Amino acid sequence: MRLAMAPMEAQARIFARVLPWICVVAGLTHVLFLGLFLWAKVYVLVVFNVASVLAYVAAFLLARRGRTEAAILLAAGEIVVHAVLATTVIGWSCGFGAYIVLALPVLVVSGVRPRAFKVAGVLCLAALYLGLDAAFAGRRPAMAIAPFVVSSLHYFNAVAVMAILSLLAAIYAYVIEQTQGALRELASSDSLTGLRNRRAMLDLMHYAESRLQRGPESLFFIMCDLDRFKAINDAFGHATGDAALQAVSRALAGCLRSADAIARWGGEEFLVMLAGTDEAGAVLVAERMRRAVEELRIVSPTGRSVRVTMSVGVATLRPQETAERAIARADAAQYRVKGEGGNRVVVAGDEQGA
Repeated sequence: MRLAMAPMEAQARIFARVLPWICVVAGLTHVLFLGLFLWAKVYVLVVFNVASVLAYVAAFLLARRGRTEAAILLAAGEIVVHAVLATTVIGWSCGFGAYIVLALPVLVVSGVRPRAFKVAGVLCLAALYLGLDAAFAGRRPAMAIAPFVVSSLHYFNAVAVMAILSLLAAIYAYVIEQTQGALRELASSDSLTGLRNRRAMLDLMHYAESRLQRGPESLFFIMCDLDRFKAINDAFGHATGDAALQAVSRALAGCLRSADAIARWGGEEFLVMLAGTDEAGAVLVAERMRRAVEELRIVSPTGRSVRVTMSVGVATLRPQETAERAIARADAAQYRVKGEGGNRVVVAGDEQGA
């Protein structure tokens, strides 16, 4: 059930970000209406548009405070009353009924629940539009205005509806793009450390491997595994263990260039990928990382200082060798170091990966 609700929740969050903009656009549009109605000398609608602007200011404030449903109801009510009142006073031909149609896509993409309420709202708006068309299309309005003014209002409203719809679509598309980017970043990051996760590192690794096949560039893998990490969790608790992982992540990342890549490979394992260096340079980076971790001091909730070390294996990607094979050799090398006491860097030879 949680997975099924996720798309709806994402849609609701996106709409909640767009709604304040909808209120701003609608409010500015009604400011323009003030000028139009003053020009047309329809003072009853001038007064009503002042109230409409205030209504959208209130809807904007409600939307910013997270009261999405209240903001939607207020905006929808204003649209309906404005369309009915303007049509009654100056006639259907002026085109104010079109704003009811503009409200339909806004209601459809909103986060209003349950869905039956949203469907009912769409049907009611559609029925209202058709009802106004049937009732007022050929009827003389309550206030007669010059044909030129009627024609001007008609085309202004037609252009305004198209412009507002295009603007809202652009804003909605922008927010969706930003949200998708954040989701992609979330999907490729480890939630605890903020480093790349294993899947993201695999994608990057395969891309680098394909580039390597087209050029002479070298590729090195550094496998880092914290020594006796289970003992830290057992002695100081998982909160201290998490703090240690976060501190180690920052220390390792601080030793790397922007072109290098690092990921949390497993529980307390970290994988680094280096390009454009040689074996001596890779070992130098590995040793720098080992020392940075050795110098860390993590304070437990009881105030005790916790020391962390790690075992490190370095392997270069050999010709005709897969990246997975090179990583397995680096992993086997660090495993051998761990068995010899840990806290050391070793270059992998022909170890057989586990």
